[in-house]
Amino acid sequence: MDIKPFTSVSADQYELLLMADPSRSMIASYVNRAFKFATEIDNQLVGVILLLPTHPQTLEIVNLAVSKCHQNHGIGTKLLQFAATWAQERHYHTLEIATGITSLGPYIFTKSRALELPALSKTSLAAIIHKPFGKINSF
Repeated sequence: MDIKPFTSVSADQYELLLMADPSRSMIASYVNRAFKFATEIDNQLVGVILLLPTHPQTLEIVNLAVSKCHQNHGIGTKLLQFAATWAQERHYHTLEIATGITSLGPYIFTKSRALELPALSKTSLAAIIHKPFGKINSF
């Protein structure tokens, strides 16, 4: 499984982005500024991850999606590991993930990989996860 950068978003890639973020306007707000990566199995798109510089030495994973038929096979974990390695090689010090509090699947996915999750306030729209570089647990 290779993870490769891409610049133009194909229709298939956009469909995956919508799985993780159903707001087309939100996707439009970050897609052109983000580092974009996709992974395929047997020439079939199975996952995408978008990394957005938000502060000096900080990247945010703004979109991470794996096709439904390929979920629970370690692809999301490999994309997270790739993001951590890619960021570290480029001297980023912090990798953040934000997930809406209504997104239970992504919340459980990131929480189960031992990423730190702060308490959610009643007014919070997103949970922000700060993960020091290191091992990401895989199940």
